[in-house]
Amino acid sequence: MRNRGFSNIEMVLAFVIFISAVVFAVYILFLGKNAIGSDKDLQNIILNIEKNVSTEVVVYPVLIKGVLVNKILAINLSVENSNNVAVINLSDNNILSEVSDGVVYFDSLGSGNSFKIMLSKDIINNNNIANKPSIQHENYTIGPAIRYLLLSEKRVKILNASYYLDYDSLRRKFSSSKDFLFSVYLKDKIIANASIIVPSSSSVYRFSENKEFLTEEGLRKFGKIEVSVW
Repeated sequence: MRNRGFSNIEMVLAFVIFISAVVFAVYILFLGKNAIGSDKDLQNIILNIEKNVSTEVVVYPVLIKGVLVNKILAINLSVENSNNVAVINLSDNNILSEVSDGVVYFDSLGSGNSFKIMLSKDIINNNNIANKPSIQHENYTIGPAIRYLLLSEKRVKILNASYYLDYDSLRRKFSSSKDFLFSVYLKDKIIANASIIVPSSSSVYRFSENKEFLTEEGLRKFGKIEVSVW
């Protein structure tokens, strides 16, 4: 009888252990499916954010080789009216510039003789150069255009505004089954900080990535995108 009693106890314990193992395995599989689904949503949102805030930048290297009138240089680049201009010197400083009727004008006074002309729809430049000179090709040499795809500070701000104005539409646009928030930081400032209250019971999946941005002033700076979904 004693041996049979021990045998029954062992059978009960074995059954309990078996059921516990099954329940644990099912729980782990369930969590795994949620993690995969959430991870896919996270990647989808990241791709959509980058797609919506990317912009093309066209860069022309310029070398001054002549004597300029009032140090103002005029370069005919047949720039589209929808583009704006920033001119950057070797010290990575933005100097006074303007685009008018397809011609780029900039003031080179005290800025050396080597520059980069940056053209993009996402550059904000409301400068006005008076006493514009005529185009004199002998005063400069210009290199071939180099094209970049950068994340735009201007478009990040627009996306951030859309997040607060109509979050539900933005979520549908991104085809996301999860709630999400995102933030974007440049070296010296926060340009987006979209956030809503995250339920304490939710599992939050996060991702951050360093990216190169075009600032509204036409400078190239590194920053960080942070995205969370739940």
